[in-house]
Amino acid sequence: MNIKTLKGKILLGFAVMILILAGVVGWSIYNFESLSNAINDILVENYRSIKASDSMVESIERQDSALLLLLRTSEEQGQEIFRRNEKEFYTWLARAEDNITIEGEG
Repeated sequence: MNIKTLKGKILLGFAVMILILAGVVGWSIYNFESLSNAINDILVENYRSIKASDSMVESIERQDSALLLLLRTSEEQGQEIFRRNEKEFYTWLARAEDNITIEGEG
């Protein structure tokens, strides 16, 4: 290829543009992959927090039911259910506290 001719100069210009385009495409793919991994990590962390908070709500609801049972019928059974769900609540609370990943989140 003779660079001195107009055809050679045009082909050289296209070759440079193709190389630049290939570099930009490669850089974009790398950045999209990095972004995808970051988003996936955030979703996993948020799922754990949501699961923990949902389980805490369920434990509190069961404690409420245990209090009603305690007041209406069986004091012993109500206390046992209440204590079991209190322990479960604190277990999920500890998991939620361990999952705090953003400063000031907790």
